[in-house]
Amino acid sequence: MSIQKAILKEYERSRTNAEIKLKELTKQIYTQFPEIKTLDSEISKIGIELAKATLSKSGDIEALITEINEKNMDLQIKKAEILHANGYPKDFLTIKYNCSKCNDTGFIGKDRCSCYKQKLINYAYKEANLSMVTKNENFDTFDFSYYTDTAHPNLNMSGKEMAKLAYNAALDFTSNFDLKFNNLLFTGSTGVGKTFLCNAIAKELLDKGKTVLYLTAFELFKKIEDYRFNKGDNDFPEDPLNHILSVDLLIIDDLGSEFLTSLTTAELFNCVNARLLNKKHTVISTNLPLSELKNHYSDRTLSRIIGNYSILEVYDQDIRFKKISKA
Repeated sequence: MSIQKAILKEYERSRTNAEIKLKELTKQIYTQFPEIKTLDSEISKIGIELAKATLSKSGDIEALITEINEKNMDLQIKKAEILHANGYPKDFLTIKYNCSKCNDTGFIGKDRCSCYKQKLINYAYKEANLSMVTKNENFDTFDFSYYTDTAHPNLNMSGKEMAKLAYNAALDFTSNFDLKFNNLLFTGSTGVGKTFLCNAIAKELLDKGKTVLYLTAFELFKKIEDYRFNKGDNDFPEDPLNHILSVDLLIIDDLGSEFLTSLTTAELFNCVNARLLNKKHTVISTNLPLSELKNHYSDRTLSRIIGNYSILEVYDQDIRFKKISKA
């Protein structure tokens, strides 16, 4: 089921629940205050009178409609007074929707309500395969104090300088997401914030209403492999590649940690190549240096990545232990 269909189903359930709740409250009030039931019956009759008057061709139709509306208002006031005198809100028997702007339809006229837009973002987080981790791992919480000022012997840059370059590139990537096509490859030692930056990118774009899919390399290839070998099974009704290739941003975390087979190397090329052809952004992180990636994947795959990705190296001590000791 598409996200849009799921959201419309959710609205339908909300409206149904609101109607059921109103019926239950009405039944409760009618039992306690039979006079309100009588008033509602009279109000219903007036509604029929008003409909007939609206269709009437009599010369004094406006005066008739005014008279009926006044009778209706008097009955509504009596009903509200009884409720208020007995400790109930005056609108107690009015249907309550989750969103008073669109009455749980998702639309105001032809435009999407703000609640619909928020639901899209909420579903996008769920579809992205991200948990609450982005609340703690985002651009605002990235802390450069964990990184060292010691220069890496082969790169002539400190861990802090490399982290700042990677951070700024990630921030620029999200800021210009709709303006320029770009892809990122984070490479470097374990525990230096590569996954953190992936999460920060995901949160920033999800909050902008973009579709994001976050998968470890193991999860990515397992999804594809499971579908390939179980095609036609009811548990795999849709090809996961449809979503993997069409999502606004695909994040592949920890590339190189998966079990390598001829299938995984072929699927990585297909995934990278198809997304490049369709101008769909991709972010990859790996603990492997480029020299080792060449030993894992085909030359044509590495050629597509090196030629079309901004490569950001981050090498430092594992900062996860520093975080634990500081907590």
